[in-house]
Amino acid sequence: YGADPNWGRLVMAVGKVFDETIPFENLSIKFGGIEVKNADVPTKEKLSNYLKQNEEIQITVTLNSGNFSAKYWG
Repeated sequence: YGADPNWGRLVMAVGKVFDETIPFENLSIKFGGIEVKNADVPTKEKLSNYLKQNEEIQITVTLNSGNFSAKYWG
């Protein structure tokens, strides 16, 4: 909402979905191919611009655990 790349909510949602703990260091989250974990200020500005300029937003969450893959649209 408001072009704020609040990826912390994604981390929280991922943590609630699985019975086992997903190590934070294994987690990767990207908005339109832009890595958001440990993002610096210029990257946050790029993320905000991506959210403002695109009607369709692609979010990729990689757990780096296992061999399963899935795509969801919402």
